[in-house]
Amino acid sequence: SSLGSGRAEDDVLQAWVCGKEILTAHMAVQMMHARDNALGPRHLRTREKPKLNEKGEKTGGVAFERCEHAKALNDTRCHTLAFSYEGPKKLVAPAAPGKMRGPELNATQVMRRDLLTAVVPIAMAAMNETVPSVYKALKSHAELANTPRMGTDDNFAYATAQLNIAPAQRAG
Repeated sequence: SSLGSGRAEDDVLQAWVCGKEILTAHMAVQMMHARDNALGPRHLRTREKPKLNEKGEKTGGVAFERCEHAKALNDTRCHTLAFSYEGPKKLVAPAAPGKMRGPELNATQVMRRDLLTAVVPIAMAAMNETVPSVYKALKSHAELANTPRMGTDDNFAYATAQLNIAPAQRAG
């Protein structure tokens, strides 16, 4: 970060660990379904980004990346799943690939919905375990700022989400 000293010894890890007790069986099943759907069949996945074949079809990568409306950020494998903020216009709106283009959800939107409705309840269950003053401050701010809810109606803590695709690399 440009805000820090740049020295590793000055880094401070800030996190809280809630334990697996917050994860219900339903949450786990929903998360696994969303993950498997976004990754797609194992035999179609590759470690690299999708490429266009001679027919102009995307091949490789993961299923989410092969969807017609999947749009990565700045030629990366990072995809905004919910809201984005446009600085010059000072607008909060659904990320471009998530906007409705007709009466039916497209494949990318279904995957976005499934990922968000799976992960946000888990994140909010963890948020319920935080220090009460932090919980109250975040909730009050979200109400005052009229922050759009993402994933679930009771989500006041997380304003957006991003899918980062980073396949494991072989050692050596």
